[in-house]
Amino acid sequence: MRFMTRGASTSQATKGQSRTRMATQFFTAIIGLTFAGSWAVAATTVYTGSSSGGVFNDDDNWSAASPGDNPAPEGLNDLGIFNSTTNVDGTITFDADATHFRTFVQNTSGTIAFDTGDFKWTMTGFFLTGTAVTEQNHIQLINGEIQSEIILLGNTAGSTNPNVIEVIGPTALWHTTTTGGGFRVGSGGSANSQFIVRDGGTITGNGQIIIGLVSSANGLMRVTGDGSTATVAGSIQVGGGNSAQSENNRLEVLDSGHVTGGQLLMGVTGFADNNTTLVSGTGSTLTITGVSRSDIGRVGAGHTLQIDNGGTVDGSANFTLGVEADSTGNQILVNGSGASLTGTGVDARRGTLSVNGGAVILNDVFDAEDEVYSGGALLANVGASSVVDLNQGSISAIHANIANGSAFTVGDGGAESATYHMKKIGDGNNGTHTFADGLSLSSNAILSGSGNIVGSVTGTAGAQIDVGASPGVINVDGSWNNTGLNVGLEVGNLALVPAQAGVGYDLLNVSGPFSHGGTVNIDVSGFAAGSGFVQDLKLIGWSSEVGSSAATGVSFVGGPALPFQIRSDGLYLTDVSFSIIPEPSTIAMFAIGLILFGVG
Repeated sequence: MRFMTRGASTSQATKGQSRTRMATQFFTAIIGLTFAGSWAVAATTVYTGSSSGGVFNDDDNWSAASPGDNPAPEGLNDLGIFNSTTNVDGTITFDADATHFRTFVQNTSGTIAFDTGDFKWTMTGFFLTGTAVTEQNHIQLINGEIQSEIILLGNTAGSTNPNVIEVIGPTALWHTTTTGGGFRVGSGGSANSQFIVRDGGTITGNGQIIIGLVSSANGLMRVTGDGSTATVAGSIQVGGGNSAQSENNRLEVLDSGHVTGGQLLMGVTGFADNNTTLVSGTGSTLTITGVSRSDIGRVGAGHTLQIDNGGTVDGSANFTLGVEADSTGNQILVNGSGASLTGTGVDARRGTLSVNGGAVILNDVFDAEDEVYSGGALLANVGASSVVDLNQGSISAIHANIANGSAFTVGDGGAESATYHMKKIGDGNNGTHTFADGLSLSSNAILSGSGNIVGSVTGTAGAQIDVGASPGVINVDGSWNNTGLNVGLEVGNLALVPAQAGVGYDLLNVSGPFSHGGTVNIDVSGFAAGSGFVQDLKLIGWSSEVGSSAATGVSFVGGPALPFQIRSDGLYLTDVSFSIIPEPSTIAMFAIGLILFGVG
């Protein structure tokens, strides 16, 4: 396994100052581009047409700053402004494709609906809403395509009035064109900005989605409804400000909406707190395409990734809770049937992974250059601040390291099962699952798969152990208390597969003491008795016994009982008779030999 680490900074004060400068410089650079180089404004025109709307391309609907000049914004360097002059509450249509530099929407109390039909509106600059504290703007894209380099919602410090953009319907597309651009929901210290994609609308971009940029709070991006999509090549950042105001920002993926980005970052700079990503409803998906780590709390406290009721988060990223030392109280919540989180790992270093239904699936990846497999790890090893609660549902992992002062407990004792599944590495070997304070199985717990466990294992009545997956091996470097546990083992068809542990039959191999109790249930439905070979099969091994072997009940399912013995070092099936069916190539060679030697 390979893990990423970050070096510690020299002081918290220095770190905060650096982040503030970085965020300020970034925002200043964005605004500076507006008035520099090829982005110089040639003409500023203000919409003065009917408040009920009109044609964007009609010169009569625009008033230029220069007397006698009255053009619609149609040049590459033009600025078009919608403001409170006419308080547009209607639809702007297009009678041809439109191209110009940038657009400001300022303090329009009504709704501006852009209905472009089959036409495209292309901006070589940005689309900005909100340049004053009092502004409140509502924009809808209903039909057609708008392209801009960047979108800024809410651009003024102290503004708490909502600036809202909606992309509505399957014929509505808003696309950002540059890698440095994208969608900025809440910027410059504003609050309550909203970007809604609904009813099949689409937004795409080569840049990023940032919700809560530069001290902005309560920003919301919501993608909701079947066919509604938001796709960016860059990162998705929820809470990217540089002060305590950058809090309570939200990304919501609801009701079969789809969001895709290269990375998920929550609490990106400064002191951003309490930001949330919610993926809820059957068919709702958040897909992470990059292999970089996704941070549920890089800095700041109380960040949440919540996956509910059939929602899925899928990607090749390692999800880390609380990267910096000051990022605490973060959480990943997986709730309800059908909810799932897939990645290459979860590192709950400063937060809680809570599974209350659904599944967490951690996969490894193959590094072709080094020819090794890495990833697939569940980590919670930074003391008491690292927590994994597997109450109901399942976690599938290849490796684990739980060292937080408490036993890792599978299950909450409720009606729904809780499964911890140990997956094999891609090369077929066992992964290692270290539980420094032990592994405890509750009454609704299932421990399954093949793996190497480091630590003691205990449980309560009702807990189930399903060794292997047709068949497998669990090696335990520690003690095993079988009181109340039900261990499920299987014996395969030894006529077709080698009579070896993990190949032809299951093995639970305990290096420490085995405390008798509970039951052992042996599935022989795949076994075929035969003749020619007789062998003892060791199904459970131990170094020593605690208690009377009579306390462990042994039963068989799927066929007749086979003879067994409980010996000083384990549970054996004794004098197992079976045949080996030669492979077709072996039969053919045998037949040729008979002919050559004149037999038959």
